[in-house]
Amino acid sequence: MIYTKEELTYLDIMWYGIDRYGKLFVACSGGVGYIPEYIINDRYNNEHTCYYLLYTLPIIGTTKFLRRLKKNCDMRKEYDNLAKHGIWCFDVDFSKPNVYELVAKPSCSLIYSDVVHLWGESDQIQIFDIDIAASKKIELSSEKIKILNPNN
Repeated sequence: MIYTKEELTYLDIMWYGIDRYGKLFVACSGGVGYIPEYIINDRYNNEHTCYYLLYTLPIIGTTKFLRRLKKNCDMRKEYDNLAKHGIWCFDVDFSKPNVYELVAKPSCSLIYSDVVHLWGESDQIQIFDIDIAASKKIELSSEKIKILNPNN
């Protein structure tokens, strides 16, 4: 199942990725952000993975918000929950839809090898050629993305 072109224009899609050091992150599109093809083409896997990251992992640390979010912000609770589980959190820059800004970071990072069981043999894993601990932004461009099969 895929996300339709129409859905990409209004859904605030949470999607996941992994940096070059294996740290996991999520990014929220706000209905305008660019979304990698591997997410668009595998909606079920994306939604299943994000649900798992949000609701089933143990708390391993605390959250540091890097951008002031309103107390009633729809995503504030999710960002807090994700960061406590070791996930780095990015939100779209509405003025540049191919750029996502770091909004919350974990005190302790969850890495890919900790949750490798989430992906099957045929799943492609998105590895971004960035260090999210050193960068406060993710810019989507094909030269910064590598697709790896976790079982190769």
